[in-house]
Amino acid sequence: MQNTKIPMCFINGPFDPNSGIHMAKRYKELIPEPNVKLLRQDIGHWPQIENPSGVLLYYQEFRDEIHKTLNSNALDYEGSLKL
Repeated sequence: MQNTKIPMCFINGPFDPNSGIHMAKRYKELIPEPNVKLLRQDIGHWPQIENPSGVLLYYQEFRDEIHKTLNSNALDYEGSLKL
């Protein structure tokens, strides 16, 4: 994970005793250019069940970020498509 070029996003339930806020902090220390999205403070180990709309919102934001990056990388400095 530290050497990948694949875009990653860590959506975290900070109240999780196993992999909550402490895991998000450690992730930020270890991963270059970390993309961490913290849900509400009361969300724990099952964020997709406890806060499905929050998880979906952050997931969609991440997908939009990837789409924007891919589109900007598809153009060279003159604005023409790279082949």
